[in-house]
Amino acid sequence: MREYIAKTQFGLENILEKELKQLGAKNTEVLSRAVSFEADKETLYRIHLWSSLVIRVIEPVYKFKAQDTDTLYESIKEVDWTMIMDINDTFKIDSVVYSSFFKHSQFAGLRMKDAICDFFREETGGQRPSVDVRKPNFTFVLNIWEDEVQLSIDLTGDPLFKRRYRSQGSEAPLNEILAAGILELTNWDKKMPFLDGMCGSSTLVIEALFKATNTAPSIERKNYAFMFQPDFDSKLWYSLLDEAKETRTEDYPNIKGIEIDAETYATAKENIVRAGFKPLFHLENGDFFKYKPKEKEGILVMNPPYDVRLKSTNIKKLYKEIGDHLKKNFKGWTAYIFSGNEEARKSIGLKPAEKIKLYNGKIECRLLKFELY
Repeated sequence: MREYIAKTQFGLENILEKELKQLGAKNTEVLSRAVSFEADKETLYRIHLWSSLVIRVIEPVYKFKAQDTDTLYESIKEVDWTMIMDINDTFKIDSVVYSSFFKHSQFAGLRMKDAICDFFREETGGQRPSVDVRKPNFTFVLNIWEDEVQLSIDLTGDPLFKRRYRSQGSEAPLNEILAAGILELTNWDKKMPFLDGMCGSSTLVIEALFKATNTAPSIERKNYAFMFQPDFDSKLWYSLLDEAKETRTEDYPNIKGIEIDAETYATAKENIVRAGFKPLFHLENGDFFKYKPKEKEGILVMNPPYDVRLKSTNIKKLYKEIGDHLKKNFKGWTAYIFSGNEEARKSIGLKPAEKIKLYNGKIECRLLKFELY
């Protein structure tokens, strides 16, 4: 069992902890935008394959205190880097600094690079590993909070929200992890009808299909940073991958997305095909305001324009029309509206049963729950 930290987005920490426990993680602890946990190798691999909420997993390897760059350099140089990487490996450093002692994160990262290279020069008589910022064997994460320094190894590589199904999103798409998080926050049970009334490039629809058909979100991904670790167990990894392929079902549940824009609808179709599903079952090129569900109950999720990155001629009028349409035609349903426009949200004209604070990029948003009796 080793200690790891799983990174996620603001507001998703508690549901991530629940997901990690379901995947076998032990001794979990909720942090800010992250969850720490302990896991064996099989659980670590399962998390990378099956998690819908993790951005990346890092493994802390060294902690110390430093208030200046010289102490930072000397402390990092004291690490036995031969136990972590080889002279022929390539590496890069991602630095995150919130400190009154270290003003520039790039300079702190540069000092860490110098310490690693100088360590190897002294060990090998002049040789040193190379830096590769595009496709390194190792990515080291340098976190500094005031004088607390933590060195970690990134075990994921490209963030896990890159699910490999998005060819080109429409404007202002939802991040895949945010979409999956919104889906979990609705407590949708996979059996209830699910509708995205303004589906854009179909991210919410695809994440719902992954969940309903027991599809591992990263099943199409080929490379992870942990594969460069000296103890990588390829036999175990490929057995878990085969298991994931076998457990995927061919059911096509009642999941639908509606998109009025023809070009965006075409992109949504392409994304659904790339994700391994049949778009004609789950997409409709139409107007949400003309759609009347046949089902007496269901879950509706919408991410309407905020009038921030995407411009609407009359954003308050749009939100009022959404509320009116819900009241008139969706009785018995539960609706979730995700929006980053506080004034426009007030125009919905319904009292939310719940408000959840989330972020779409840097935009502060709310996920509003409406029970439509």
